[in-house]
Amino acid sequence: MNKLDIFSQNLRRECARFESIAVVCRLADINRQQFSKYLAGKSLPSAVVLRKLCVTLGVQEKVLFAEPLVQHENVQKSKSLLALQLLANDCGAATSDFDFTANSFPIGNFYCYFLLEHVPGIVVRSFIQTKRIGGCTYFTRISILPSGRDKSAHMARGRHKGIVLENCAEFYFLGINRYSPNQLSFMSIERKIGTHDSHFTGLAITRSGNASMAAKFCLIPISPKLSIREVFQTLGFVHQSELNTESYVLASLLN
Repeated sequence: MNKLDIFSQNLRRECARFESIAVVCRLADINRQQFSKYLAGKSLPSAVVLRKLCVTLGVQEKVLFAEPLVQHENVQKSKSLLALQLLANDCGAATSDFDFTANSFPIGNFYCYFLLEHVPGIVVRSFIQTKRIGGCTYFTRISILPSGRDKSAHMARGRHKGIVLENCAEFYFLGINRYSPNQLSFMSIERKIGTHDSHFTGLAITRSGNASMAAKFCLIPISPKLSIREVFQTLGFVHQSELNTESYVLASLLN
């Protein structure tokens, strides 16, 4: 596989997280016709355009030029799931009680609200997208915390990617942050059996500065009327007074 093919394949994979190719072009301020040549493996972007692409996609340049190891990744995934299956069996968990190819969690885009206990009146709004690929459910969680009034500067940010597992009581989001220091991500979500509630609540292991902490969170579906660009513009710190129209979010976090 040559460099053009590698770049185009990686670019298509990263763009799949967005609403459309048009959205990516608009966010990166790149001509659509020229962008189509990148996707088709007919051309490589200049250094300036490449930098704009990486900023928009939230990846490093080396990610777009890394040769995909699809077969290797599938083998590793299978080994990892098998190891979890053996662990569950060793602990006495019945196979029927733990599904390693979770298919029950809804697919789509969600707002994820984290409660900051050490900062009264403030919550963090993040973005989560779930997708089903090859019988498994995967997630991406993006967090953007602006630094002061300068929205272009970030105090912290995260792009966690991983897999969704489930048992009869909970969903488990297991992943890793693609940003250094690549910390692990864990979220436990209560399973709503026999209800039609549109939001989910749970507990996440996250970081605040250099310290690990447990934080309650609430997950709610995002209106399909909002574009990914509009969603990203709303991420960050949110005062509780701004959630009046989503009062159940606060109720879930404060209970």
